[in-house]
Amino acid sequence: MKSKLARWLLTWPLLIAEPSHGFASPSSGDIKIVGLPGGNIESLPGMYVQTFRRWIVQDDDGNNSDNDSTETNRQHCSLQIEPIAGAGLHNFPHDEGWVDPTTTKELWWPRDLTTLQTRPTLNVLFKGGILSYVSMGLDVRVPHVDEGDDGGVVTSWRNYGLNSQPIARQWTTLSIAMENMFHVEGFLLRSGTEGEEDGGRETLFPSLNVEPVLGKVANFIAQMDPLSPLAEGFHIVSFPMMKTWVDLPQENDGGADTSYKIVCLATSEPFASKLLDLDEGLLEMSSTSVLEVTVIRTDEGGKSPYLTEPYKRLYVKSS
Repeated sequence: MKSKLARWLLTWPLLIAEPSHGFASPSSGDIKIVGLPGGNIESLPGMYVQTFRRWIVQDDDGNNSDNDSTETNRQHCSLQIEPIAGAGLHNFPHDEGWVDPTTTKELWWPRDLTTLQTRPTLNVLFKGGILSYVSMGLDVRVPHVDEGDDGGVVTSWRNYGLNSQPIARQWTTLSIAMENMFHVEGFLLRSGTEGEEDGGRETLFPSLNVEPVLGKVANFIAQMDPLSPLAEGFHIVSFPMMKTWVDLPQENDGGADTSYKIVCLATSEPFASKLLDLDEGLLEMSSTSVLEVTVIRTDEGGKSPYLTEPYKRLYVKSS
């Protein structure tokens, strides 16, 4: 059976005037929704999406070891969630001091944080407690050692500052996500050296089928408490697809400061790597969810004159 993209290509004009490469230039920050009936595409302003509250589903052992949350709201079901501090900040005065970590374009890496780790997630948008859309997600954390009376305790931080928790710039529908071949793949796209156009591609994590995670989503919805905070408003819930974490590289080849792209795709196309060469229009027609961020080293967080109280526990000891 031909994929959706292959069927589109059969009817696509033979001459296309200078298509724009799907990953050649920064996105606008707005969210596109693809896979809709009739090939329609909807758009959500990026600033509006940043008002959505965000949650992470705990690992099966019931512990995500996160230290950035100012509240804990556990569902009365086998899957438990905890909020990502600062996400949807303006709606939650008790999050004062946290900045909004959500980003669609850049992943910032302060120079006084030696390690950033990541793993893929399936992100689900709930509107009034109803599953609306599905997207590629990326769980990012800073592994951190807090020194207490009993010695060092390893914790981790998701919200370590601005642009620390990426979301996809292109979302898709549940019906697309339920297709048999729907899977996720992640890549590192390095910038080329002088005289080279392409710096190469690396696999960030292996190809993963979403079917097991969709089972968790179904279980989560079936057991959702009517009094859950997810029952009202917009919420993005991230379901981790791996228990293990991947260290992001600190430098480009040759010792240059970190500056590369992370591109993660959730798609029914059999070879996600081939989508990296498509122009934006064809990428939309494939009904693929796209997460694309540029990793950028930033100034040391511990030396910032704007460092707020919640972050001192992380940066003062790291600087």
